[in-house]
Amino acid sequence: MNFSLRTFLAFFCFSSLFTILCGFTSLDCFDKRHNQTNIHPYLHNGQINPTELNAQNTTSTMVSFYKGQSYRISPSSEVQSNVYFELVDPETKTLLYTSKDQKHPHLDVRFESSRILQVDLKSNDNNKDVCATLHVGFLPNE
Repeated sequence: MNFSLRTFLAFFCFSSLFTILCGFTSLDCFDKRHNQTNIHPYLHNGQINPTELNAQNTTSTMVSFYKGQSYRISPSSEVQSNVYFELVDPETKTLLYTSKDQKHPHLDVRFESSRILQVDLKSNDNNKDVCATLHVGFLPNE
């Protein structure tokens, strides 16, 4: 079966639409200020993962990364320093990267092989709930 990038993106966006709509209706904390400007010049992958975090919970999302493609992974919240993410190998539970205490909250990465990785979104603020969103973008025309 031969799929073009355009076919893949159309299918991916269509399949994500249901998830996005369900997320908007079921999550009170989603704020439109969580825009995608923090991933420019990367194109957003179409998944919006809003969540409410506190010291007791973590949100995990499985993300497919493709060989030779460049990506930017970036969290956002009302106060950017309130959230960070960790990139984890789901098979071995190995921590591959954490944005905690990093100068830049995002990670720009290019993968040498296709992988499905777990991205955990966490809160730095133990005193209150934090509304956060995870953004994943890719560079077009690669």
